[in-house]
Amino acid sequence: MGFLMHPDQAPKLVFTFRNSAAGRIIFKDIIDMFGKNDERQKVRVLFIKGIDKNFPAHYRVVVSDSLSSYKNNKRIFAISRQNKMTPDNSKNLDMFEKIFSSLKEADFTCDALIPENLHPGILNETFGIRIRNIEFRWAWEIGVYDMDRVGISKEDDPELPAGILNPPVTDLLKEIRKEI
Repeated sequence: MGFLMHPDQAPKLVFTFRNSAAGRIIFKDIIDMFGKNDERQKVRVLFIKGIDKNFPAHYRVVVSDSLSSYKNNKRIFAISRQNKMTPDNSKNLDMFEKIFSSLKEADFTCDALIPENLHPGILNETFGIRIRNIEFRWAWEIGVYDMDRVGISKEDDPELPAGILNPPVTDLLKEIRKEI
């Protein structure tokens, strides 16, 4: 996964695939399903920061259905795709978050859909799906009854802020680690 960014244009959240042809098919299907503009905000992308106190820049990205249309259901079955990112620093994620927070939208795409003649002017174009449902959370905030718990792994060793005596993730990790 990577980012393409220009301060005044919707940033691009770019998934990469070992098999670019498969990535193109997957994203064409997503575009066929949601259109080039996800107006109903069905696609949700979650960035969970602070998943490893020894590597503060590491984070997890979770892509799923937004679940917002299931408010009246007692049971929900949802599938998500997750990836642990292990950059040396948080510069790119921080910049992506800053631009997204300002513009409130981004393009969700894959490497196979990016034009070969990429230049700053072309970043105005949407080559993927325009999404607005992107969230950024700290791992320590996520607890047992939080729907974002799927983004916490038993191997995580979250960064815990000073002054927070019992962060929600503590009980979640106890529960996850006892499951076998």
